[in-house]
Amino acid sequence: MENDQEDSNSSEIPEAYSNWNNPSFSWSDVILSFLTSYFLDFSALDNQTLDPNSEEAANILDKLRTKLNGMSSGYLGRVAVEKWVKAAGCGRLAEYSGTIPVQKDILNKWEILSSDKDDYQLPDCISTREHVPVLVRFPATLMSAEERDNAKVLDYSGCLEVKELDLTTFAPGVPFMIQFHGGGMIMGTPHRDTFLNATAELVSNFLEENANVADPPDIVTISVDYGLAPELPFPAGIIDALSVVEFLMKDNPNRRLHLMGESAGANLSVVAALESFRRYPGQIRSVQSQCPMLNPAGDSLCYYMNQNAFPATDFLRWCWRAYLGLEAPKSNGSDSNSTSREEALRNGSNHDAWEEWRKKHPKSLQRLIDPGCDLPQCLNIKNAPKIIFEVNQGDPMFEDGKKLAEALQQEQANVLLFADKGLHCSMGGTHDKAGHKKAMQFWSEAIFASDD
Repeated sequence: MENDQEDSNSSEIPEAYSNWNNPSFSWSDVILSFLTSYFLDFSALDNQTLDPNSEEAANILDKLRTKLNGMSSGYLGRVAVEKWVKAAGCGRLAEYSGTIPVQKDILNKWEILSSDKDDYQLPDCISTREHVPVLVRFPATLMSAEERDNAKVLDYSGCLEVKELDLTTFAPGVPFMIQFHGGGMIMGTPHRDTFLNATAELVSNFLEENANVADPPDIVTISVDYGLAPELPFPAGIIDALSVVEFLMKDNPNRRLHLMGESAGANLSVVAALESFRRYPGQIRSVQSQCPMLNPAGDSLCYYMNQNAFPATDFLRWCWRAYLGLEAPKSNGSDSNSTSREEALRNGSNHDAWEEWRKKHPKSLQRLIDPGCDLPQCLNIKNAPKIIFEVNQGDPMFEDGKKLAEALQQEQANVLLFADKGLHCSMGGTHDKAGHKKAMQFWSEAIFASDD
């Protein structure tokens, strides 16, 4: 895989990997890629001619969303809750389901768009969105004894139910982790067992590396149920993300905020972190971006080479069309100056449609999709966020995160890039255990270590 990337300027047409011969895959990766593709059959969305706004697409998405949501909030979710409870030594977690106001004018308020210069109208559907749902979890020891005694245990999660919570004043001094789920911008749920597992691992890692720390560190997680395309297309998701950040940071300069996301949510986590650095420098302490979805064209070498892995390349391209309203490809995306290799990479891609989109929109909007096109300045200052990228060589989106990490490193940002083998988001397990541990150490120190 590395050799293919180094030879990306070659005019030869490479042969795409099958799941069987992908050099980045272990047997568990091969098996899991097949099983995941079977249980979450995205093939119906591979159709280039399927209109994202059609009734057919709505029916397909409804079934997929229901299945995915059930997987995340069922048995796997309960097991992950117990992992965090064990790591934190807190007896139980507490859980609050609430909402945060959507600030529909936040792109202007944060000066991403200028009402004087930018002739851009938000989609009508965004104007009716008043609140973004959030799922908040934290060690129940952050509640009073009386609150714990009187709280109901939720059957589905085993957490104590919290009916009222003021997030602007709750748990001062405790780090808050804002989480964004994956799902191609078209599906997904805040009830992600992977988020719970990651939180448990962060707590455990910090204790292992800091033997002088007596008690497990506390953390509050806020999983964002952001708007999904095609019902709520771009920029609904990023407006929701920035609204949550603004709500928690405004008038609260001492709040320690951290962001994390996977896949599509990794796009939102890193975009929101970089925009927040422009607006509130120093308040976002860290951001983790796992296998970010950043290339709307879907025409990279990894999109081509890993097209048969989960998630399939054609599915990802359809997700981008649903999110951005891109037209379906009418040709191979080639022109008279294209090489045969370019034609192969662009075949069926969104290359032409993405180029047209870019021509019609200001760069300040483009960076909300592909932040590498316009990075903020001064990312090397002391209070800039620590940034962790985790990418997998067997993932169609491997180059998405790798390119952005390298661009940020060129700006001397405090970036750790962990490039592992294996499936998207390490679904089949971690290959490089030492590299993963190093990334977790970097991340846990950013969250829990003293500012002194």
